[in-house]
Amino acid sequence: MGVGAAYGTGTGGRDVRSGQLRRPQLAGEAPPVDFNLTHTDGLIACAITPHGRIGVDAESYPARAAALSLIPTVLTAREQAHLARMPAPARPGALAEHWVLKEAYTKALGLGLHRRFDSFDIRDDGDRLGIHDPHADAEPLPGWHVRLLRCGAGHVMALAAQHEDDSVFARLDIIDAASVLAGHRGATAAALPTPQHRLSAAAA
Repeated sequence: MGVGAAYGTGTGGRDVRSGQLRRPQLAGEAPPVDFNLTHTDGLIACAITPHGRIGVDAESYPARAAALSLIPTVLTAREQAHLARMPAPARPGALAEHWVLKEAYTKALGLGLHRRFDSFDIRDDGDRLGIHDPHADAEPLPGWHVRLLRCGAGHVMALAAQHEDDSVFARLDIIDAASVLAGHRGATAAALPTPQHRLSAAAA
């Protein structure tokens, strides 16, 4: 089943091709949907939208201890100072949340890991998550929305979408891969995650 058929958007029988920096996209001048893929140990996700651009990233939660050495290269000075004020046990979880939010955004832009993560901030203004990106080559439009999802105890996932209103996150389907591999293609997890508008209490 194609990405458009799965969500009732229709793709006009278009093929998938590699776009800028090899980002998968539907062929043609004006593809009817945008989609993005991510995978990590134990989780595969596909995000689809008929409006604007979308990016998704998932990682293990909390981040492994070795990943803390990446903090100076993936977080801005503001974000590093924020994590430094947190209790040490909370930092791996906070790093995982920042990482998936940043990568979801850069994947939506079509840049992925080609964009330095320490060149823009993840902001939590007390109401919802946002992105402060000072670079003209990736200026965030007013319609950028980002959300966190906790997928069970061991994963965190982020979505970044360009849309005039955050109803773009109206539908979330989590498929149990083990059930699919066993032949039960309609199997869906009983508890769907609720998108988080804020960083977790430990990371806020």
